[in-house]
Amino acid sequence: MTESSTSTTGRISDKPLGVYYAGYTASMTADQVWLTTLGWSAAQLGEPLLTGAVLGAGTLPRAALMLLGGVLVDRAGIRLLALGTQAARVLGMLAAAVLAMSFPDEWVPLFIVALVFGAISALNIPALAAAPALLAAPARLPRITAILQTAQRVATVIGAPVGGLLLATGGPVSATIACALLFALALAGFQRTRLPNRPATAAEERHRATDGFRYILSEPILRALLVTIACLNITIIGSFNVGLPLLVTDQGWPASAYGLIEGCFGLGAVLGAIAVVVTRTPLRPARAALLYAATQIPLLASLAYLEHPAAVAITAAGAGLTLGPAGALLVGLVQALTDRSYIGRVVSIVNFVSVGLTPIFYLAFSAVAGSTGIRTAFLATGAFQAAIVIYGLCNRTLRTATLPPTGDHTRIKKSQESIGNT
Repeated sequence: MTESSTSTTGRISDKPLGVYYAGYTASMTADQVWLTTLGWSAAQLGEPLLTGAVLGAGTLPRAALMLLGGVLVDRAGIRLLALGTQAARVLGMLAAAVLAMSFPDEWVPLFIVALVFGAISALNIPALAAAPALLAAPARLPRITAILQTAQRVATVIGAPVGGLLLATGGPVSATIACALLFALALAGFQRTRLPNRPATAAEERHRATDGFRYILSEPILRALLVTIACLNITIIGSFNVGLPLLVTDQGWPASAYGLIEGCFGLGAVLGAIAVVVTRTPLRPARAALLYAATQIPLLASLAYLEHPAAVAITAAGAGLTLGPAGALLVGLVQALTDRSYIGRVVSIVNFVSVGLTPIFYLAFSAVAGSTGIRTAFLATGAFQAAIVIYGLCNRTLRTATLPPTGDHTRIKKSQESIGNT
């Protein structure tokens, strides 16, 4: 059976995939509008401690429950979790609108909404992240991942200004109603996509998060990919999230310069992801991704030595241009090589490790910059990334990994049998 029709393994045609992309983009845009609304509403409370508490209530459950979300994806199936959590998001935003009208500028309702929405997002993220692995052949996953990364970047660019406009014209009520409408649009898209209700090769007796970790550790290729993705992610994202504000402040540049640099970095990442979509997928995706990451090393190391915002912006665009393909190829390879019955747990672990390690890198970068200077911090970042690239290129399993041509994951299933006996 070709990919133009629905198969017994739940793989679907390009037309429903287009509907899924639209739903995903709507959901990501609503996320950004909500984050803008939450940040603005928390800032209006007038107490820094309350602001921090509200924002923390929105982020902590997402990190704490993400692994549980992966378990539920493998146990209940992507369709049930994706549609259920998306419907809960619609209801949550409608409830937030009612609370905003009834209790304006009150921190308790805002705290509760942020907490509940964060928990729902923790269950929704693994379902949306795992869906492509059950919707298309493994060889297509890097391109699909690139499309979704592009959609996420576009949603980030669109969502924040839209959220600000809605807050300026109608306050939190109009912003949360808009979020509800966008989430409802995403729900309709996911409903039409015909998401698989159960994993294609579900191992009913093993649905613990610890089995997901054991599964990754038992597979050399997945283990190497997890280390590489996590380290590359915290290096490039950490450097730009922490290093750029420090660099702009150190140079005495205006806030507009910071916005220009961040915008160029984001634009580069979008163009890089698009390049994966329109070009042929490399025979060895991990090796290609590592070579992309290698080109980032001099760009990262040189950022603090540039004396004009335009030069930094161009360099940041170059870093983003290589980040897009590297991330899409590595994440797509993880999804392609993971057994379907573990897909929810594996993608949740990859996300959890990447997100969980980022604050540690934030602190490390800030400590180095504070003690030895911003230039040393960027040089150290480049050296760390070089070490990761060398590790990946010296790892023969990672360097020579290829995408499976079909949905057969025989090599992974052998490891699965040993996991069941532990």
